[in-house]
Amino acid sequence: MSPQKNPFAPEVPCHRVVTTSLDIGGFQGTTGEDSPFVQKKRTLLAKEGVLFTRVHKVAGLHYDAQLLQ
Repeated sequence: MSPQKNPFAPEVPCHRVVTTSLDIGGFQGTTGEDSPFVQKKRTLLAKEGVLFTRVHKVAGLHYDAQLLQ
């Protein structure tokens, strides 16, 4: 997802934005499971503790409650 489509930037980094259906979505202007940028997004999310039900499907909502304060 491009920065101009992230209404919560810069408070919520773009790699944390996923689709409403919990698909990983795009990253750095690209989409598709084969995109190296989307692979990077998945890696960043996984390092933050996000779990996946499939390769590019987030397993429910994951957030740090302190970020909401």
